[in-house]
Amino acid sequence: LTPVTTYDGPAPSARRCRAVRRPEAQASVSFSSAASATRVVRCRGGARAWLSSLPPSVMPMVSKSRADKAGERLRRGLSDVDVSAEDLVPEFLLMAEWRAQHAVALTKTTLGLRSAVNTALSLPPSGRVVSRLKREEQIIKKLVRDRTRLSSMTDIAGCRAVLDRQSDVDRVLDRIEAGARKLEIVRVRDYVRQEEHPTGYRAVHILGRRDDYPVEIQLRTAAQHDWASRVERYDRTTGEDLKHGMADEQALTVVRRLSQTLAKLDDDG
Repeated sequence: LTPVTTYDGPAPSARRCRAVRRPEAQASVSFSSAASATRVVRCRGGARAWLSSLPPSVMPMVSKSRADKAGERLRRGLSDVDVSAEDLVPEFLLMAEWRAQHAVALTKTTLGLRSAVNTALSLPPSGRVVSRLKREEQIIKKLVRDRTRLSSMTDIAGCRAVLDRQSDVDRVLDRIEAGARKLEIVRVRDYVRQEEHPTGYRAVHILGRRDDYPVEIQLRTAAQHDWASRVERYDRTTGEDLKHGMADEQALTVVRRLSQTLAKLDDDG
């Protein structure tokens, strides 16, 4: 099934986005299991092909209210055994376009983070700063797990700086807070000194808004990044969700102790 590639209106409604069979380009719509959601919709290729086929001048903009309605329908559809993956393609398309709308704000925020690293540490940011738009599957999992509104999800657009020491993190944070002009800083979450994460996760998160879209900046030391990478590899291997504390207590105890050990490598840890 591939969504219709011709555009005939202001936005991809359920009627306009009904899938049609095309032998030359077949997209895969499938279910897969997750820790908190037993059914996750993924539309590979078809949604992206449909969206990329639209000329920029008529690219539909998804409002916050439409994004929230699509997210709610996705969440409800995933728990309804009578709803098929094909039935949720229109909602997936709206969610995918809402995700894509964060791209420009993310690019601007990433450039600002690179500048902050360079200014604060007099170091080239190459290789230290990365960015990404949250994968569609992970957005759907979070919608189900946290029962959050799609428009209020703060980490769809995220960038990260991995620095040598905790003192470097502090200097970059100070630079961002002092120099932010077009980035509105909403909240700073310090999982190193101010908040204790139940899994042992350590980092500083800056929640902000750029061009009215939420963006998240993560500042980590190399040791903190090593810990997070190990946990993500464990989740990919086992299918568990240790990252969000959804695992057996023995595994949680191990990662907490690992976090404490790696913290000793940080100069202020």
